[in-house]
Amino acid sequence: MEAETFSHLKQRIAAAPIAEDPFPHFHIEGIFPEAFYAQLLENLPDTSYCTHIDGYPKRFYFHLEPQPLEQLPFSQFLFWQNFATLIRSRELALAILEKFRPQLKNRCEENFHDLKFGIDASVVRDQSEYFIEPHTDHPHKILTLLFYLPATHEQKHLGTSLYLPKDRTFTCSGNGRYAFQDFDKVSTALFVPNSVFGFLKSDTSFHGVEPIGKQEKERISFAYTIWEKK
Repeated sequence: MEAETFSHLKQRIAAAPIAEDPFPHFHIEGIFPEAFYAQLLENLPDTSYCTHIDGYPKRFYFHLEPQPLEQLPFSQFLFWQNFATLIRSRELALAILEKFRPQLKNRCEENFHDLKFGIDASVVRDQSEYFIEPHTDHPHKILTLLFYLPATHEQKHLGTSLYLPKDRTFTCSGNGRYAFQDFDKVSTALFVPNSVFGFLKSDTSFHGVEPIGKQEKERISFAYTIWEKK
């Protein structure tokens, strides 16, 4: 990722308005320059380089870590190694945290530069019939960005959905997964090329992915998470 691309990414995130309903989130199109996005799609790791996550046989991960990266063909290795260095930089993380400063004032230290946090980054490939029920994420997560990586607009209906529990007093600190029928779907982020859906983790950040039809192609995204080190 060249400096110009990195600057474009930070500027797009900084300029995006934050919606508060039903929890703080944003959705941005054109998150990368078009030329870089085309390059990113060309270098997506094949599913054969990915691993399963326990309990979700239809979801595959490629973690941007040294061992998985070293398994890639050399040209892809160079691309993703460079991407990993910048996307996982503390500079970018601090810029994203700063965007949510008002919403984080009751959770994080006032000076984010003193905050101890980690960053997870993975290419995610969801097969047909994948779904994940409403949940709020692990308690240690601070925020998540889901970069959507389709080649066309054909899968725009497959984005992350936001929910409210039918029992409006219900909250969850994390880890639980809940039945779709116990929630009202508020909205679904458009799963369109070169876009990102970002949200702040809280006890009410209920989100999920509704079942992907058998006729659908792979749902490919890039998951970026900042989590608090305790």
